[in-house]
Amino acid sequence: MNDESTLNADRPFKIEACVVNEWEAMLASKSGADQVELCTDLDNDGLFPGKERIKACLKSCQVHVKVMVRPRAGDFEYNTKEIMSMKDQIELCRDLGITEVVFGALTAGCLNMEVITDLAGFAFPMNVTVHKAIDLTGDPVAEAKKLTSLKNVVSILTSGGAPTALEGAARIKEMISATEGAIDIIPAGRIVPANLYLLHDLVGVRIYHGRNILGTIY
Repeated sequence: MNDESTLNADRPFKIEACVVNEWEAMLASKSGADQVELCTDLDNDGLFPGKERIKACLKSCQVHVKVMVRPRAGDFEYNTKEIMSMKDQIELCRDLGITEVVFGALTAGCLNMEVITDLAGFAFPMNVTVHKAIDLTGDPVAEAKKLTSLKNVVSILTSGGAPTALEGAARIKEMISATEGAIDIIPAGRIVPANLYLLHDLVGVRIYHGRNILGTIY
């Protein structure tokens, strides 16, 4: 069960597709995605997509839409002005009807819990996914456990600190154990139809994320 034809079958998990515009969102939803994460500029690991793109995405697909909140390319250590920009992006998402945003922040090789707590509190009652910045920390397992204290942080995107989710499967399982079901651990990192079910056999989570997780559809 690892070719593209199996992905629309009754499966024991959800698929989250990474998309950059409304056309891709529509294709992903028609191809079996249960939800999408909308961002832009994937060459820089994803940036905030902007008002018009969000509106078009919401109009084009019927599945759950999450939006990347990230003000610039580069590292994930943000100054006060950049944090205010992220709050503006969150507020815009709220005004457009988005119910979940995706962000992360680092400091000295750890999650910046002060900034993440501030942004999550500002976003409430919207849900929050903390993105793969966690993979740049020294101990993604310990960092994941910290996030369980935030009531609207509902998921973490991670490859377990490895180049791919498959390579990081053992650490992903440790992150699942450390968070004790309080947060969805969403594997992300080179997941394609050919390895999706193998990864599921290894980690057994509810949701998987990928750019090409449905195959080459765009």
